[in-house]
Amino acid sequence: YNLYVRRSFDGGVMWTTTPADLGGSGTTTCEYYGHGSDVTEVCTDYGPGEFEQGRNVSELVGNRITILDPRYSPTADPIVPTIYTEPYEFPAYDDDVRDPSRFFIVYETGDNTTVAEGEATPLDLFYSRASVYGDEYDYVEYYKDQDGDGQAELVLEWDWLENQAEILSGEASIGSNSGGTFFYAAWSQWQEDEEEVISNSDAWYRRVMYLDDEDAVPSVSILYTSHLFVGYNTATEVTFVGSARDNDHLGDGIVAYLWQSDIAGVLCTEQTCSIPVTMFTPGEHLISFTAQDAEGNWANEASFMLFVADTLWQQFLPTTVRN
Repeated sequence: YNLYVRRSFDGGVMWTTTPADLGGSGTTTCEYYGHGSDVTEVCTDYGPGEFEQGRNVSELVGNRITILDPRYSPTADPIVPTIYTEPYEFPAYDDDVRDPSRFFIVYETGDNTTVAEGEATPLDLFYSRASVYGDEYDYVEYYKDQDGDGQAELVLEWDWLENQAEILSGEASIGSNSGGTFFYAAWSQWQEDEEEVISNSDAWYRRVMYLDDEDAVPSVSILYTSHLFVGYNTATEVTFVGSARDNDHLGDGIVAYLWQSDIAGVLCTEQTCSIPVTMFTPGEHLISFTAQDAEGNWANEASFMLFVADTLWQQFLPTTVRN
């Protein structure tokens, strides 16, 4: 059900982490074991050049979702011109030089419950860039119930190419430039109704640019809000969870977080913010979130509206279902 990656630096004699003479300093891999809500994350530390078991890069929990059609792409060989009417010096740009320590992988998730009727229905596409010959992968943060116990938490997973529930996608073709600073992907996506009639079928393309050595402003998103409207009689606190990405490879990444209300002022300086509801005065609050990287750059704010009332009345109408 999961996607595993193994690496060899001697033509398949041994399967190891990156040797020290290629820049390896060791790595840590993690995997989930268990069943249902009894799931445990087990992590293993490896030194440089040590034997490494297959690395679980998809880390799916359970067997409802499976992996389909993974794709791998190394960085491309440089294009060196041979005929020019004017003098030409190679490389013209730093990323014209091939970086063999980087590669890209895409995988597609599939609905394993449909296998009995044929094959797994394709769902979404996820990708990552590997560095140090695969010792490290790029991750983004998600806020999700990873082990099915009803308790959501921040988890690190690969970024997505396509992730809409009503859209099916797959068969990605991928590539990159020589320096591994541009990633290219083309894939097919479509929609199906209950009778499996296909519509909106087309080919899609995406280019991802990496700013490795250029100072870049970080970006933020709000992953979770416990309330969009709340009354003092309906909750004791409100919780917000944000995510920040440092868009360069300079410094030590994200170093500070800031949640604010346009009325109440600064709320907290943590990634996850839980605030007593009594801290808010009644009215509409514009809640904003930002983060700072190690170079001192603050991200453009992400925000949402929170309505606070002294007493919040909610009416739920009963419904009936007739066969």
